[in-house]
Amino acid sequence: MEEGADAREQKIFVNLHTKAGEKEILDLLEKYDVRRAIIHWYSGPMDILRAMIDFGCYSPLASKYFSRNTSRGSPRPCRIICC
Repeated sequence: MEEGADAREQKIFVNLHTKAGEKEILDLLEKYDVRRAIIHWYSGPMDILRAMIDFGCYSPLASKYFSRNTSRGSPRPCRIICC
């Protein structure tokens, strides 16, 4: 994830698909301190998504998905990009 270090240094966003690698991606983001990441089309565990958002990532979720999961303690809305 050398590109991640470059993204951090250049202060640009990276767009990531995490399917079946959610925890590994979170570990790499933390290792390389990449906080400007868009976690695209997320479908993994909500606790890992919350950890990514708490770390500084953004997640575009369909508003239908967001409203359906509010009872499960959805992540902070300020880091959710609804489409």
